Amino acid sequence: MEPKATPRGLHEKVAFVTGAGSGIGKATAILLAQQGAKVIVSDINVEAAEKVVGEIRQISANSEAARLDVADEKGWKVVIDMILLRYRRLD
Repeated sequence: MEPKATPRGLHEKVAFVTGAGSGIGKATAILLAQQGAKVIVSDINVEAAEKVVGEIRQISANSEAARLDVADEKGWKVVIDMILLRYRRLD
């Protein structure tokens, strides 16, 4: 059973979740979306991240996937720059 959506206390917040293609990261990304956040779902497996985005878009249209190997310093810069360009902030 999926948890019921809680009050939209994170409405208009921008969240970035690493390792969100599965497990705790996925659950965190979905919970943030249920609470109203715009969620950037990242994972080294971008296909898994995109699948999670598909699930989130059933709750909210405010989600997108990004490929990120957390051990790659340049990859961090690319993703953070993308987030700041599109959303102008990261909460």
